[in-house]
Amino acid sequence: MQLSRYVLSHKLDSGTVYFNTKNNHSFFITKELEEVISHNKEIARDYYSYLEQNLQLL
Repeated sequence: MQLSRYVLSHKLDSGTVYFNTKNNHSFFITKELEEVISHNKEIARDYYSYLEQNLQLL
């Protein structure tokens, strides 16, 4: 997955924070959710759809 060049990310102990500098949209993905996304295709599809809808992907 390639994020837009406008998206900044910062890893924390509990997950990753993402911030889109173009549209001021931010979100936090916990490590638990990252684990679920990597193992569940339906949730991963929903996650990537969310990113696409909010202009987070290239």
